[in-house]
Amino acid sequence: SHTVSRHDVYFRKRIIAITHVKIMKWYDYEYLEKIEVRREDQTLHMFKEGIIYLDKLKRNRLMRSDELYKFSDGTLTSIRTVLQDIAFDLRMEYLPKRKWSERDRTTSRIMIKAIDKHLYERRLMRNLEKSVGGREYGEDFRLLERII
Repeated sequence: SHTVSRHDVYFRKRIIAITHVKIMKWYDYEYLEKIEVRREDQTLHMFKEGIIYLDKLKRNRLMRSDELYKFSDGTLTSIRTVLQDIAFDLRMEYLPKRKWSERDRTTSRIMIKAIDKHLYERRLMRNLEKSVGGREYGEDFRLLERII
């Protein structure tokens, strides 16, 4: 019997075993610092920094800060908005009803900086492609004015 939990994290490759977990205790809270897992292909994978978010199918997904290139601009923007609400300690209805620790807010700020940098680099590359002629301008008249 496979029960599905809302706390499950789905991967493309199945996790066979968790080989090592490093947890930091701070007051009454425990934080996952590092987890090492063995996947179907018998390779070890280590995760350090990242966040867990809900995808469109309402499944928990892991977004690592070094794998931002895999996500679309829309996904990154929506996750950035949620992280910004956590970083500023805003009480929103879609966020869990708990007090965010300083570590949660710091992690959110780190991920926001990584997402901002990645989105900036994507925008820059798109603009360069357009100026060289690799992409059509379409309705982007502001970019056209800057180039001319």
